[in-house]
Parts: sequence; C-alpha cells; structure tokens
Amino acid sequence: MKKLSYLFLALLIVACGNETKKNDLTKNNLYGKVRSLTEKEYEPIEKFGEITKGKITEYSFPNTIIYNDKGNEIEMSFYKSEGSLNSKNTYEYDDKGNEIEMSFYKSDGSLNSKSTYEYDDKGNMIEQNKYNSDGSLDNKYTYEYEFDNKGNWINRIRYSKGIPRDITEREIVYY
Repeated sequence: MKKLSYLFLALLIVACGNETKKNDLTKNNLYGKVRSLTEKEYEPIEKFGEITKGKITEYSFPNTIIYNDKGNEIEMSFYKSEGSLNSKNTYEYDDKGNEIEMSFYKSDGSLNSKSTYEYDDKGNMIEQNKYNSDGSLDNKYTYEYEFDNKGNWINRIRYSKGIPRDITEREIVYY
C-alpha cells in the first residue's frame, strides 16, 4: 500500500510540474522573478572585427516594461530618443490571466483611450470595447469563432457595429 501511495504522489508531482502557465514573461522568453525590463536598440558599429553599439536607431524607441508578480505586463512606457516620455500603456488582468483592460496615456499623463476585453470560458476574446478619453464608446468589436476537433479556433471573424471587419484563419499542424 505504501508503494502505491508513493507512486500516486510521484505521478501527482510530475503532472503538476508539467503544467506551465503562459504569461508575458514566458511569451518573451524571460526567466526568474523579473520586475521590469528596459529595451533600447542601437546601430551596430564594427571596428577591428568587433561589434559595438553606436547611437540609438532613428526608429527605435526605448521602452520599459513593468511586470506583476504573476509575470504579466502591467505597464509599458515608450520614450523618445532623447529620453523623454512619449506615451504609456497600463494593463489589468482577471483571475485567469486574461487581459481585461488596457489604458493608453499621453506624455503628459492624461488618458488618451481605453480598451476593455471580455472572454468566453475557454479564454477566447469575445468582445472588445474601445473608449475615448472622455469615456464615450468609440467602437465595439465582437468576435465569432470556428473550432477544430481539438478545440482550437481555426477561423475568427471580427465585427464592428455588427459588420464583419476582418477574418483571421489559422492552420494548425498536429503531431
């Protein structure tokens, strides 16, 4: 009986250990308890066979990402090449890790716009509402899905004000 209990416990540990939750850290291949990340892109300069960094590229904007304790982005700040703030986004999540709100801020800190999101029980976005800075509804998007026999969506139609706006088709190859 002890052997059976140990076997059950070992199987339980392995099963729980293999379940990895996706968050923004894992999507970006970041490991450990990352609190924030700052990215800058530079022009490469080659001297004597070695590559060093030059000035910040013209179209690259340094940005800083702040993560919550669950590894999801909660704030992303975009900076101009001289270092001043260009804009900032903040993000909120539900208990399942779905992004439920994104707010866009101008460089002066005032709200530019806000989007809210709703999901079905499988985590597929079914509604997106975009609001202006005054809180008025700018646009409402709804999503309709077609699923394959594994439960993955293979066709998504996005509607705006009841009119189909775009179709996204996914081809999934299984082992």
